[in-house]
Amino acid sequence: MAEIVKVCGVARDKIASICGIQNIKRICSIDFLVVVFGTLMSFLIPDDMEITEGHTVEGSTIISGDPDKWIATKSKDHADGKQLVSAIMKYLLTNPVVMEIQVESTASVLKVTCAIAILPGHFVITDQGRSQVVSVVDHGNNLYTLTLATPLTTAPASAYLDPLWVSLLPFNSTTTGFDTQEPVEVGDIIFADTGQGTVLTVSENTGVYSVTLTEALPSIPAMAVKKSNATLKVGVGATGEYMSPEQSLTLTGTPTTTSFDVNGGYATEIYTEGGIFNSLIVDGVEQEVSSVSETVNEGNATPVLPTMSDYTQDGFTVTASADVGAGPAYEAAGDGPDAYGWACPDLIGWWQVHLPEPRLITGYDLWAATSLNWDRDYTATSWVLRGSNDGINWTILDTKTDQPNWSAGEQRQYPVSPDQAYEYYKVDVSTSESGSTNGIGKIQMCYVPYVYTTTIIPATELPAVPESVSIPDRLLDLPCSLTCAITSGGLEISGEKIVFEDNPALRALAMAMKIPAGWTVKDLSILPERMG
Repeated sequence: MAEIVKVCGVARDKIASICGIQNIKRICSIDFLVVVFGTLMSFLIPDDMEITEGHTVEGSTIISGDPDKWIATKSKDHADGKQLVSAIMKYLLTNPVVMEIQVESTASVLKVTCAIAILPGHFVITDQGRSQVVSVVDHGNNLYTLTLATPLTTAPASAYLDPLWVSLLPFNSTTTGFDTQEPVEVGDIIFADTGQGTVLTVSENTGVYSVTLTEALPSIPAMAVKKSNATLKVGVGATGEYMSPEQSLTLTGTPTTTSFDVNGGYATEIYTEGGIFNSLIVDGVEQEVSSVSETVNEGNATPVLPTMSDYTQDGFTVTASADVGAGPAYEAAGDGPDAYGWACPDLIGWWQVHLPEPRLITGYDLWAATSLNWDRDYTATSWVLRGSNDGINWTILDTKTDQPNWSAGEQRQYPVSPDQAYEYYKVDVSTSESGSTNGIGKIQMCYVPYVYTTTIIPATELPAVPESVSIPDRLLDLPCSLTCAITSGGLEISGEKIVFEDNPALRALAMAMKIPAGWTVKDLSILPERMG
């Protein structure tokens, strides 16, 4: 059995034992989200996509912590049925600190310009190797002379400051401690300009961390650095299995000791046939789950378009191929009916709305105008609804032909099932009752959410009616060192190879990395090795 350190939560030993990973330590904060995956939830991140705080990739959200954040990497089931043996994860840092090498540099002494202060203890990464800085001469104007602990192969041509080391910028300093706005943890090794120490205690107040050291420094420090707390997490399980940090669920209905309901459509996340993690945390205790079922009902429709009094309003912009004074295009937006709506002087034309942000719709309503004869002259009988996210490339969402006999103020409803949200929606009209003009009395787009209720049957009767339920943390922090190296693409950060225990059930993999605020990365890649 693998050795486990339980800081909080449960089910840690189960994960560690199947991974064959020892000395696993869990971080208490769960202010992050790592992508989940499975048969219905697999995704890929394009190689050229920048991953930054708050970005959304195929339904996977990167959420900021304080100050760190978790980012998800490529992950998927292995449908070929092969067993996972090991994996390596790599990132390309897109905003490294570059050091410009001066011609006076040698293999053991570098003369460089750098935008941030370089301190003793910092590491430099060059095309001729990596070494730690033991002394620094600051010449001013961002020019430094660095003496290295270990000579490089030869004088380098390119160099970066190792991003795995953090400058603390201490203030209120004494020989036994200081304050800093950078997060510091007990046990961190501090490299100051006056010596080296280990963090004994840390207290935090409104973003300021007060640090005391185990031993006094020779003199009061002006600058200091520490190793970054960037870490990896891994989840590994059976095919289709959901892996994520702990997630709270909301109880609904009237729970009992033998059955209870939760909101949110979590059936596949909670239970996988033949899975390893078929359990929940119920009132703080891990409970095995026997079965899960789910019902789906439609929620209340939410309108998308406001009733507009101009072409641009509240972040919405309406345009059209043409309109007439009595029927400007913006009057067609929102709930109907309306006296005129959009009146197009041509038989073939288009009406378009640009939303403030992409919105998913599940249907749209059309109304005929109410003024005399406008229901005949300016109500389309054939049209195509399209969606776009750039206003140039369009996807057909619905096509209607032969929709005649509109009466004044009549409303008709049309469901649609687009595969994504769009920022632009456009209606191309082509026929009408008049045969010479066209238009729309009113148009409203709406979103009808689905309401999921998940019913859970525990494997054994609970000791009491549940009051709180959550999905256990199914990801592990790894005792895996991170390294940086210069590659053809720039500065690459990678974790050492992770070898899993020989377990034929291990066929799905999820990995994530916690990175300090200020980093951006791209070219996320996960390199699994499989057998069988």
